Amino acid sequence: LDLQLAVEGGPVRLSVAAEYALESGTLTLGAAFDGVDLSRFAGEGEIMAYLGGVHTSVSGTASAVVSKTGEVSRIDFDVATGAGTLEWPDIWKGPVAFDQMAMRGAVVDGLRAVRFDELFVESGIAVGDFSGLLSFDDAGLGVTADGTWTNVAVDRLDALWPVELAPESRDWVMTNATGGMIPTGSVHMRMQPGRTQWELLEPGAVEMEFTFVDGAATLHEGDLPLVGARGVAHLTTSTF
Repeated sequence: LDLQLAVEGGPVRLSVAAEYALESGTLTLGAAFDGVDLSRFAGEGEIMAYLGGVHTSVSGTASAVVSKTGEVSRIDFDVATGAGTLEWPDIWKGPVAFDQMAMRGAVVDGLRAVRFDELFVESGIAVGDFSGLLSFDDAGLGVTADGTWTNVAVDRLDALWPVELAPESRDWVMTNATGGMIPTGSVHMRMQPGRTQWELLEPGAVEMEFTFVDGAATLHEGDLPLVGARGVAHLTTSTF
């Protein structure tokens, strides 16, 4: 079934296919789409609420498995976007702009978790590549993530560094670092559901490492200017 839907913001092209398994009674729905604004699908629930902060046009494919009782147990997706912004104030200080993004994964566990097999983001010369799992249960949000990034300018850290990730270290960097480049970096996070606040994290829950070159900073309240710095920084739940 091929459709073109007239929605606010422009037409959306949609192709839908369905397959019903007689033995199990499950229905598999597949869709290919082009030009979908995810923010228009924001709704109730943790996962749907985040869609309201995704401002971009999305194209790709998705498939859902529906049980014979009508419950959706899983949604697989493979999508790509053009330029846009992410506005999630509980994660980032302000809107995070990007040039393009690609995601492949699935909404699983009765639609209570989102697994990212690959999440690629490009913004200017900065590139990030991540995978992970976001889980939403009665205890709260849980986060498992592994990622790398390249070519991030220090003056963009205030926008890109999550506000609740090592907040004291974040404040120190934003106050003192005034320039430079981060050629490479990596992060590994294992945050248990309901324990994503920095003061509640278990030892080893976060490890972040990045290189920096041409660093500039003002130390000792500006009395000691630092220029041309290079090195490697390592962040854990207890050290920086």
